[in-house]
Amino acid sequence: MKPPRKITALAGGVGASKLLLGLYEVMDPTLLTVIVNTGDDIVLHGLRICPDLDIVTYTLAGIVDPQKGWGLRAETFHALKHLAAYGRPNWFNLGDRDLATHIHRTALLAEGKSLSQAADHIRIALGVKSRILPMSDDPIPTMIDSNEGLLHFQEYLVKRRAEPVVKGIRFVGAESASPAPGVLEAFCEADRILICPSNPLISIGPILAVPQVRDELRAQKQKVIAVCPIVAGKSLKGPSDKMLAQLGHSPTALGVAKLYADFTSTFVIDPADKSQSAAISALGMKVVILPTVMKTPAQKRKLARALLSLPPSGRNAKRLSIANFDIPKNQNSVPWHRFRDAMVNSVRLIQRDKHQDALKLLDESIADAIREREISWIRTLCHHAAVISTFMENLQLEKHYYEQSLAFSAENPRALYGLAKIAREQGELETAREYAARCHRAILEGDDEIVKAGLLDLVLKNWPELGER
Repeated sequence: MKPPRKITALAGGVGASKLLLGLYEVMDPTLLTVIVNTGDDIVLHGLRICPDLDIVTYTLAGIVDPQKGWGLRAETFHALKHLAAYGRPNWFNLGDRDLATHIHRTALLAEGKSLSQAADHIRIALGVKSRILPMSDDPIPTMIDSNEGLLHFQEYLVKRRAEPVVKGIRFVGAESASPAPGVLEAFCEADRILICPSNPLISIGPILAVPQVRDELRAQKQKVIAVCPIVAGKSLKGPSDKMLAQLGHSPTALGVAKLYADFTSTFVIDPADKSQSAAISALGMKVVILPTVMKTPAQKRKLARALLSLPPSGRNAKRLSIANFDIPKNQNSVPWHRFRDAMVNSVRLIQRDKHQDALKLLDESIADAIREREISWIRTLCHHAAVISTFMENLQLEKHYYEQSLAFSAENPRALYGLAKIAREQGELETAREYAARCHRAILEGDDEIVKAGLLDLVLKNWPELGER
């Protein structure tokens, strides 16, 4: 599948930058736009410091400290020591070369430049080819309501090492802020919108709090793919799991999915959380299982390629017709007319967006076909129900209907191909190949016109090694 042309990513700092670097290296970087959280921004020593903007910029410029994931490689801290000698706070690490960025940004702002103009100036100077946009040019500091009182997020995270108990989160000034120039346009122009594996509360949350952003994501929902930052109940980076639990959310993939369900169509989880896929699917999202832990450059690139290859979500139910399905040939039987009428009526229902009603009708017909041992109709009705499940973005339901079909027709090529496709999307590559091999064999050994419909070409396109035997 040809990768999409333009990608817009919503990002925090360290966790997001791993995936962003993978994307930067495997796609045309000029087609990548990154919208970055600025709720972490803070003024220290008279300087405007933008931690997440700088982490993303330094990472894509190839100059970030690879061990820490922030700051510059081989950095020194002489200026910070001298600032401490003057009695100034030194709890926030600012390297000597890093200070040059903050001085330059502060000077640009003092000259009347906007934050987005300053960010663009810095990324161009450092040779970054992708667009990097702050979520807003307006200050929207993230404040933490804690058992120690109200804290700026950096005080909570860095100075207090995330030890205070979080009781609430405020994005101060968000209600009167505006998206930075280019942010809303980046959503509209993108072929895919990626939510990076960042803290959903204090990295993605501030971006969503900017007026119009969440509404625009909802409008573009079919493009939105979110990568879960929680694996096996633990944060990939930072205190996400702790903060989620303290605020009453489940620190799990499902807990994050619930926060994103209104604007996300595809939710990517690690194989460690495979058991939660059905519950996440029930929220109305397609679940894709991919290794999301990125410790090496190769793992970053692998995940980036996998995300770029994901098919667009949401098929057009309005185009569905009875002609899309292989109807059993015996038109003289009473069951033929009854089951065909059920399919026609189900198509009418889904064209009116009544998907659940359509499935209820088909479930009743499938039960009748099973009782009457109408094997051809079981295959056809189950395939039809599986297709409707794709419109609902319910992978588990789609899988159920294909498996139900196989229970009565073990070498049904359409069901085998459907299960192969689902297994591949869930990261079960060996299982996917086994189903594909069975499908390939069933097509070659059968005399069904399904071969003429192009299924064989689809199998060989996705598993070309099967054609080399």
